[in-house]
Amino acid sequence: FREVAFDPAGLDELVGYYALPPQAGVQGVHFTKEDGHLWAQGTGQPRIPVFPYGQRSFFAKAINAQFTFDAPGKDGIVAGGVLHQAGHDIPAPRVAHQAPPAEALAKFEGEFYSDELHVLYTVALGKDGLTLTYPRGTVPLDAKGKDEFGASFRFGGVNLDYQCSPKSGCTGFSLSTGRTWNLQFTRVDLTPAQPR
Repeated sequence: FREVAFDPAGLDELVGYYALPPQAGVQGVHFTKEDGHLWAQGTGQPRIPVFPYGQRSFFAKAINAQFTFDAPGKDGIVAGGVLHQAGHDIPAPRVAHQAPPAEALAKFEGEFYSDELHVLYTVALGKDGLTLTYPRGTVPLDAKGKDEFGASFRFGGVNLDYQCSPKSGCTGFSLSTGRTWNLQFTRVDLTPAQPR
């Protein structure tokens, strides 16, 4: 595929979440716009740039996959598209991304420390869901399953697997990337001590 010129203003109508059937291997693909480029992120996978090769067709260089968006309807909304991967054409309707309710996410908030890295990560709940703040920035967390979240760092995808129990709550998480497995973070309490 050869990249063609594309007006960055036209990317706005493509941004959104496109659901995929179970046989696709991921729940869906979230398209975002950053610095005039379109990015794609499969659920729990790293975020990758995609490049236009047609009016509504994009390809990835990092993996062998393409995505063709439907033409906008009379209301100007793109209703879906088709993922082309491994010889299959998989329909992907555009849907509102369903995040878990805030009350279910609150238990994952807190400060988490890694003895191995000597670093503190913060998980916070905002209006758009959970975010992870680390020394180089902040990234959104995407729910992957019970007590499991994915995020996309500049160097690739990250998986957080929380350790939770009904009695003690969520005491920490293990963090895994393509290069690191089960790096342990433990919840810490940074509340200042009250003077006596």
